[in-house]
Amino acid sequence: MSLQKVLYSRKFFIINVVILGILIGLLSGFFIFGAGTLKAKTTAQSFPQSNSVTKTVPFTEQDTRSLSYAESLQNAFNEVAQHVIPSIVELRITAEAQTQIPTLPFPFFENIPKSAPEEVEGLGSGIIVRQDGKSVYVLTNNHVVDGAKTVLVKLWDDSEYTGKILGVDKRRDLAVVQFESQNPVSVATLGNSDEIKVGDWAIAIGSPLGLSQSVTVGIVSAVNRNGGPDDNINDFIQTDAAINRGNSGGALVNIRGEVIGINTWIASPNGGNIGLGFSIPINNTKRVIETLIANGVVKYGWLGVTIQDADKELATAMGLLTQKGAFIGNIFVGSPAQKAGLLPGDFIVEIDSKPVTSADQVMRIVGEMEAGKRYTFTVLRQNKRLSFSAQIAERKELKSDDYANLWPGFSVVAINDKIRDTLNLSKNQTGVVIASIQKDSPAEILQLKEGDVIIKINDKQVASLADFYSILNSPDAKKIHFTILRNKQELTTLSFVRKF
Repeated sequence: MSLQKVLYSRKFFIINVVILGILIGLLSGFFIFGAGTLKAKTTAQSFPQSNSVTKTVPFTEQDTRSLSYAESLQNAFNEVAQHVIPSIVELRITAEAQTQIPTLPFPFFENIPKSAPEEVEGLGSGIIVRQDGKSVYVLTNNHVVDGAKTVLVKLWDDSEYTGKILGVDKRRDLAVVQFESQNPVSVATLGNSDEIKVGDWAIAIGSPLGLSQSVTVGIVSAVNRNGGPDDNINDFIQTDAAINRGNSGGALVNIRGEVIGINTWIASPNGGNIGLGFSIPINNTKRVIETLIANGVVKYGWLGVTIQDADKELATAMGLLTQKGAFIGNIFVGSPAQKAGLLPGDFIVEIDSKPVTSADQVMRIVGEMEAGKRYTFTVLRQNKRLSFSAQIAERKELKSDDYANLWPGFSVVAINDKIRDTLNLSKNQTGVVIASIQKDSPAEILQLKEGDVIIKINDKQVASLADFYSILNSPDAKKIHFTILRNKQELTTLSFVRKF
């Protein structure tokens, strides 16, 4: 069964510290000590011919030193737990869900609703990140409080407060909850997630399955993991510290007791922990915290392109000398990208003279850009390095009408052996294949379909993927029509007037 990315609204089990390396170091001393305390009967059963008397073997200096190291580490975990736990809260959520009403066998009554509202409860965790006078601010995941009617905040001392959602950031899956307290509360210390390294200790604290103040220990398994559920734009810290339902919104901390991440999701075939937990780096949240407290909303920069990573096949087809960057598949007409001179088929390799390695990284960088300011994008176009200055706009939620300005409105891939077999194409067939089409885009208007083979643009032969973008972007091609191969029949589309 493939791993499923599972969001969490709870936190994990009681302290589970497994210090494998240190235990291995102690193993010899442990067994020497244990053997010295075994009864002679046990020895006689193992070695029937032996008449020797069991003697107690004292701890060696090495044994004592190893035990001291283990106790020091244990004390460090104790101190971290005591320091951090008071700043971690449990969030109890009530929300409204629609429950289906069973259909009656006979229509005695008309206009009976098919569903009815039902109150549901949820659990999650949060981190106290600030106190201004009576106002206390808690950082958590958006999916923990999404749709909440009420939010109950429970502190480590079992005191409870009514919270309100101050603001949410759905793209980063973050939210800030506020409550009022007459008393001082413990505020978490936020660390620097840019400094963490693979192999660092990682301590997760939260309320898995409603078990408040649960602590688990592991290591940082990896950093800069991409993906995540629901189009989450974060990179992630991967950890093997146990994370379960209810841990969402809780803290991932280092050995110094500094919060380095927000526990958010796990990858699992069954919803249980298998050592693949993921946390949002705390540095990804700092701007969001300040913005949500101040304004209740987070504003993102917008370039106006669709981008993807360049795999080996795409890089080869485009003749790219590197796979590190972001490939532009489509551009919105009138967007900052189009106004700057960027084109479909361009490959972004630098932003403000700093190299970029992936589409996710470009998305995050652009999102952090300030609307109205100019930034320089360096691209490879037919393997020539070109730089363009784009004035970034503020990101808005796109509507269906907006996709009429998405050019060309579809993505294409090079023809390979698998595609030849699937579409029953001849060995010498050239062109590119439409992989996907955006609804309401020019491609849909032209009635193009997935699986169509584009063999010509404006009657010019398309020999390769690089050819496709070169002809598509020709300055003199203001009206564009495609010649396609569909079910072994050659068809020509109507002409579309390009608006730039």
